Amino acid sequence: MSDEIPVGSPPAPPGRHAAPGGWYADPVDPARERYWDGWQWSRQTRVSEATTKKHRPRPVASRPHGQAGPSGPPGQPDHSGPSTPRGPGALAGWWHRAGAAALDWLFVSIVTTAVLAPLYLRIGDRMEPVLREMFLEALAGRQPDQIRPEEMMSQQEQMIILLVSVILGLAYHAVFLKWRGATPGKMICGLKVVAAGAAEGEQDGGPLVWRQALTRAMVWVFPGQHTCLWPIRVIDIVLPVSDPRNRALHDRMAGTVVVRSR
Repeated sequence: MSDEIPVGSPPAPPGRHAAPGGWYADPVDPARERYWDGWQWSRQTRVSEATTKKHRPRPVASRPHGQAGPSGPPGQPDHSGPSTPRGPGALAGWWHRAGAAALDWLFVSIVTTAVLAPLYLRIGDRMEPVLREMFLEALAGRQPDQIRPEEMMSQQEQMIILLVSVILGLAYHAVFLKWRGATPGKMICGLKVVAAGAAEGEQDGGPLVWRQALTRAMVWVFPGQHTCLWPIRVIDIVLPVSDPRNRALHDRMAGTVVVRSR
């Protein structure tokens, strides 16, 4: 507040003999306003609205929903970085891929078991008397004889199971990837496999060719058929965590990338 009381009065509006009470330009300090009580000037002043608007910071343009705002004071560059894209076309996360892989494993196992059911039943019939004898010996307190591997399954039967598992696994993944761009597990999880951009910065997209679908299927299916190849499967599973485009080993080998379809 100012101690100096100005003389005079604000200009009266048309039809009135004096100005009504309110805030008017301060005759002493043009950058401020002074309160006129309708009879005389008071000691109460404030910064004028014109000065406030002049020094008021410009509003920041609104950002799209989900996009990160500036991390510092107004006028400084935004170092917060872009937000993680979501929706169709965005890179698929690790958990979505893991869920799709688990569903695909379940579906392939069901189909493989159904196809090999006659062989499994024949093996079960052969093993039933052996297992019954072992059970009776255990009840009698005697140590049952160990089952020999050839009594459980012959090498020919093992080869049949291996070949059927590999063929069905390859057909399941390759055919669905070429036909629909996604296996049933990926379709349920809202994922799709597309061709990766060949050059840096090139946009991903486009359907797969047979070479990509078969390569991707082989790199995924073969390591799961023998324990000596399991380290490759482990690398394939954990690689998307560190890859900037969330690509697994079979994605890199086939030139593909997994994106969200919805």
